[in-house]
Amino acid sequence: MSNETPSMRLRSLQPGDAPACDEIVRSLPYHFGNDAGREQCAEAVRRQSGLVAVSDDALVGFLTWQAWFDASYEITWLAVHAERRRCGVGTLLVERLAGLAAQERMRFLLVTTLSASVPDDPGIVDGYAQTRAFYERRGFGSLWEPTGWWDETNQCLLMVRDLAHAPAG
Repeated sequence: MSNETPSMRLRSLQPGDAPACDEIVRSLPYHFGNDAGREQCAEAVRRQSGLVAVSDDALVGFLTWQAWFDASYEITWLAVHAERRRCGVGTLLVERLAGLAAQERMRFLLVTTLSASVPDDPGIVDGYAQTRAFYERRGFGSLWEPTGWWDETNQCLLMVRDLAHAPAG
């Protein structure tokens, strides 16, 4: 099922999309407040496979991924412009990747995000609790909190979607 409309379409990430992806990241200072993370994301949109969501000729969201063995795709970065969040853009990107992964006979989609053991800052309405809930609604389950994977203050959570068994939320 596709929610694409004439004013919203998905396509492959292209090298020329990088500055627009950087702008999307700048619109999300809470989620991209770490200099090293912003640099890693900028590198990913310039080197990894990805998808972009385009609305009225403007890039409004992107997703990058990396293949692991012959079994999974990891969503390395997913961002939707602050003004376009909660409009279905992220869902379109994740579901398109799930379709591509299934065509490639991948079994799992993986994503890492901030663990619930790191509370959102007070006053943040659209924080990481919402990010985790977004992935849960799309069939991802919490698998593991690998201590020290990222750094000493940001506890990582690995979430997995079994493409063979978990229905999309």
